[in-house]
Amino acid sequence: MKELSISQPALMSRLVQTVPEGIPKAYRFVAEMEGLAEFVGGGEADVFKGFARVFERVAGSLESDGVDVETLRSGVEKALELQGTSK
Repeated sequence: MKELSISQPALMSRLVQTVPEGIPKAYRFVAEMEGLAEFVGGGEADVFKGFARVFERVAGSLESDGVDVETLRSGVEKALELQGTSK
């Protein structure tokens, strides 16, 4: 994460903004990624299928133990600390 904050500061800034915003929307992204996988087809569809499973896992975490969601939030907090903008 430190390397990313040094080599790609704009990407890191975008991630710390969009990850927290996306957590409660994860359930919606499952169907969107599955739809993209169907549209793309072939081996390339596997990327979108993988994204769908990640979003499915985040959505499930919100509804159950929250472990994955806490891991994401902790990662965002560490990223903010690296940027010197901890909340």
